Amino acid sequence: MDERNLNVVRVKLIDDTPLFGNELIQTADDAIFLMQKELRNCDRETFCALHLNAKGKPLSMSVVSIGELNSTLVHPREVFKASILSNASAVIFMHNHPSGELTPSEEDKKATKRLEMAGQILGIPVVDHIIVGENKENYYSFHANDILNPDEEKQKRKQKKQSPKQKEQEAR
Repeated sequence: MDERNLNVVRVKLIDDTPLFGNELIQTADDAIFLMQKELRNCDRETFCALHLNAKGKPLSMSVVSIGELNSTLVHPREVFKASILSNASAVIFMHNHPSGELTPSEEDKKATKRLEMAGQILGIPVVDHIIVGENKENYYSFHANDILNPDEEKQKRKQKKQSPKQKEQEAR
């Protein structure tokens, strides 16, 4: 590079082989139906993003990271790159645990919260983060377990059950 010139770079989204159809993604089961085949046989932890349009239909899927047997690195910069290029309105994250253990690690929880915050800043909400097991009945949904995007009705019921002292402590 000549010291007086600045390189021009371009980022381009390139379509790959289609993986699934145009089905609306409304539940974790819907997402699992589309993605489990891709993740269940991986021998290393693999983190994917399913990019959705405003109606909840899949636009694209990207493999964000392939890690080791029991971990993979994810950073918001790489995770949301394809979401932005796909003009996604929302995203669902999925990864596998090759061990078959579906309980999220503390690192899984921390990474999910960090990605949720990044999605809020970017205007691309994280609908769910799903840990995929060996079959379609075997998964863990962060949304269903109120770790991600807790259901407002559940939150209201929980608050009603709390004593005034507990409510006061939470307010602080």
